[in-house]
Amino acid sequence: MIRFFSTLRQRLLSENRMRNYTAYALGEIVLVVIGILIALQVNNWNENRKKAAYELTLLREIDLALTNDSLLIARLFEPRMDLKEKAIDSLIGMQGRNVIPEGAKFMDLYRQMSVNFNYRYNQGPYETLKSNGLDIISSDQLRSEITEIYEVTFPAFKFFIETVMDRNIPLIMALKPDFLVVEFSEVAGGPKTPVEIPGTANVLNHPSFKRVMYYQAEIAGNNRSRINSIKSLRAEFHNLIRAEIQKRSHRQ
Repeated sequence: MIRFFSTLRQRLLSENRMRNYTAYALGEIVLVVIGILIALQVNNWNENRKKAAYELTLLREIDLALTNDSLLIARLFEPRMDLKEKAIDSLIGMQGRNVIPEGAKFMDLYRQMSVNFNYRYNQGPYETLKSNGLDIISSDQLRSEITEIYEVTFPAFKFFIETVMDRNIPLIMALKPDFLVVEFSEVAGGPKTPVEIPGTANVLNHPSFKRVMYYQAEIAGNNRSRINSIKSLRAEFHNLIRAEIQKRSHRQ
C-alpha cells in the first residue's frame, strides 16, 4: 500500500500534474490524520477497558472484605456478646432470688460477664483504592457511598464501642478489690498461682459489685446496639457493592 502511494506520487510529479498532486497530497494528509485519530481511539478504548477491569477488581476486594467482616461479627463478636449478656442475666436472677452462689460458680459467671471484644474491620481494600485514586470508581454515587462508609460510618461505630469500654473498664478494675480477693494455690507441687475468689459470702449484694454489674451491663447494651446497627448498614452497603459488581460484570 505504501509502495502504491509512493509510485503514484512519483508519476504525478513526473507528469507535472500539480493540481492532481496537490489533491493527492491533501488526501494523504487526511488519511494520516484519520489513522492517528483511530490509533488514539483504540488506545483510549484499551485504557478505559483496563481501568474498568481494575475498578471491578477493587470492588470484588471490597465485597470479600465485607463478607469476612460479617463472618467476624457472627463467629466472634456476637458469641462473646451472648456469653456476656447471659452471665449478666444469670447474676441478676440470682440477686432477685437472694441466691448465694458457690465461689467457683460465681467466678465463672463473673469471668463470662467480663468478656469483651476489640471491634475491628478490614479497610485494606479501601486503603488500596485511596492510594490509587478514588476516581477509579466511575460512579459518583458509589464513590461517595464508599468514602462515607469507610471514612465516617465504620470509624464512628468503632469509636462509640471503644469509648464506653475505655470509660467503664478502669472503673470496674478499681472496684474489683472491694469484693474479690486473691489467694495463692499450689497444684501438684508446682509454683503457687494467684486465684481470684469472692471476698464475701454475700458478694452479689456488695455495693461495689452492683456498680460493676451496672458498668458491664452498660458495655453489653452499647455493644449490642452498635453491632446491630453495623450489621444493618453493612448489609445495605454490601448489597450496593454486589449490585455494582453484577452490573459491571455483564459489561465485560
